[in-house]
Amino acid sequence: MSGSSASEGQDATDREPASPVRHDVSGVVYGPSVQAGTVHGSVHIHASGKESFLVPAQLLPPPAHFTNRAEELDGLGRVLDESGIVVVTGTGGIGKTSLVLHWLHQNRDRFPDGQLYVDLRGLSAPEPVSPVEVLGRFLRALGTDPDRVPTESEEAAAAFRSLTAERRIVVLADNALSAAQARQLRPGPASRLIVTSRYRLTGLAMDGARFLELGPFSEWDAMELLDRTLGKDRVQPEPEAVRSLVHLCGRMPIAVCGSAARLATRPRWRLERFVAELDDEHRRLALLSVDDDISIRAVFDLSSRALPQRAARMYRLLSLHPGADFGSGAAAATAGLDREATERLLGELIAANLLEEVDDDRYRFHDLIRLHARRQADDQESDAERRAAVERIVDWYLQSAAAADLIALPGRWRLNELYDRLREQPPAFDNPADALDWLEDQLSNLVAVLETAYAHGLHERVWQLCEAMWSLFQQRKPLGDAWMRTHRLGIDSARSCSAPQAEARIRVQLASLYRHLRRYDDAAEQLTTALALDRTVGHRLGEAAALENLGLVALDLSRTDEALRSFRAALEIHEQLNRTRGIAMMTYHLGETLGAAGRLGEAIEHLRRAYDLFVTASDPFHQARVLMAVGSTYLRAGRPDEAVAPLRRALEVVRELGLRYDQGNVHEVLAEAARQSGDPVEFRAELRRALAAYSDVRAPQAEEVQARLDAAG
Repeated sequence: MSGSSASEGQDATDREPASPVRHDVSGVVYGPSVQAGTVHGSVHIHASGKESFLVPAQLLPPPAHFTNRAEELDGLGRVLDESGIVVVTGTGGIGKTSLVLHWLHQNRDRFPDGQLYVDLRGLSAPEPVSPVEVLGRFLRALGTDPDRVPTESEEAAAAFRSLTAERRIVVLADNALSAAQARQLRPGPASRLIVTSRYRLTGLAMDGARFLELGPFSEWDAMELLDRTLGKDRVQPEPEAVRSLVHLCGRMPIAVCGSAARLATRPRWRLERFVAELDDEHRRLALLSVDDDISIRAVFDLSSRALPQRAARMYRLLSLHPGADFGSGAAAATAGLDREATERLLGELIAANLLEEVDDDRYRFHDLIRLHARRQADDQESDAERRAAVERIVDWYLQSAAAADLIALPGRWRLNELYDRLREQPPAFDNPADALDWLEDQLSNLVAVLETAYAHGLHERVWQLCEAMWSLFQQRKPLGDAWMRTHRLGIDSARSCSAPQAEARIRVQLASLYRHLRRYDDAAEQLTTALALDRTVGHRLGEAAALENLGLVALDLSRTDEALRSFRAALEIHEQLNRTRGIAMMTYHLGETLGAAGRLGEAIEHLRRAYDLFVTASDPFHQARVLMAVGSTYLRAGRPDEAVAPLRRALEVVRELGLRYDQGNVHEVLAEAARQSGDPVEFRAELRRALAAYSDVRAPQAEEVQARLDAAG
């Protein structure tokens, strides 16, 4: 036998993650070591002629101890000789990842061009990792410029196959949920894809995959594992207790290893005492069943029971956090503790291998541990205690998002009184770009928190969260389903708590999404309803917002007379209310519309006035948009030389703010300037830049730009 260990039965997400390291280039490029949908490990640079390519080495470390599995190791080698795809299946905790890692580290020379790793989080909530996200990370790890990484699945898969076509690499796709999730990760023909899953993934047989199924240890191997992990001095004096223990563990590696870890924290316990406790465990029969989530729960029950009282409560309450990961601030809010106490308790959970630190101040439960902790919370925390924790989580994210929103767009009007309090506090972020980065980074958590708030009937917080996310949606325009999901719930919640002004506000924001998706009828329907609501309650600012967006819909549809009427009506309201920012916005929209109508002189006059107002208001985002409108207006008049300078200035601003959608807009207009100037090379280059930016945010304009590129040849 080769050595054995407490890590033998654990999948990759059960082990201590590698420490984060630097992104310095000096022969070796290191990246952050993260799990659950993220790539790991060191990256080596090797010269090849005049070019260099990256050779990632992302495998997790080999299991420190490994027990037997000789037959399975031989079998893995055989099927890898026969097929480009190998699926290693078996129940959770059976040792799939350990087996593959052990074999790969013993056979690294078979894959000299790199080893890629990803945890696909097959059972994680709310969704497993998408293939396009994984492919993007793989492409970057192999040296692809981040700006050139495709954002569509088929394109990314094709790029990955092309990049690996003549290389010998191995991809370990851990914890896959489905054949479809794993299929697109297949590298070139000389390489290998190894998939681990609790599911059989028989659909991959159509792709020529070979399958290797792992079962439990033999009794002898299970006892050997316990002997090596716990120590001979504890095991050999009690052979009958050892036999009983591995029997009660179902000879599952993760259960045996969990038992050893528990016993190691009780050096004076006899194994016989532990066996008696396990024998009394009401989950014992489940441990022996095929329902592996209950079996794993029995193991984690013992580990969590060994925690100090405060750490155990932290463990339970953190399971109520809706998102996949969290920072210490969110954890502190969840538990109702200060940051110092929270970080100490998080350290205890990490030490007990019940929590992973995946990045600096970024923590995550393994999906099975989260389930176990949640069930303990249901059993041990009262309904009132669980609800209070959920409310604390929601309030923390609401306040944090509002603080970021306030920095990102300081001048816009808001309904939530929370902003008045935040204005009296020190700013939470140094600049708008940092605030938007935080909102973007936390978007999946914010969506999950909002949905949790809705499920708990916290309707006022739901629409307030929509409001707090608005600067992200308006400026960076992530046009996936997050905007739609949140704002539909926001409208329903505003109606549930009889808040017509809030309902109108969220409808206007949802209409903006519909407009960017070119669903103009849906946008107009939302705006007409919002306008009626605001007029009914006499909310003049809301009325102006609805009119403004109706004007934008009309402008998109080239109905310039209708757009001018809407913008002028909104301008009149802002002038009556003495709202400088609103006056600036309507002046900008009027200039844009006059330009579209061919009234160049009036358009430039309005746009210059709007620009000056936005400079006074310290609003760089809208300064950039005005500059874009100036450039577009000159192009409509056939004056490309005058258009380029304001467009370049606009591009600088939107790049600084990280606004990919707006970068796409500017590059598309610059392409038109190049076309009018008779520069086909620059025309195609600008279109390619526009395509990359639009693709990043899934904007529908990407298809149109691609069509123009195809036509340009």
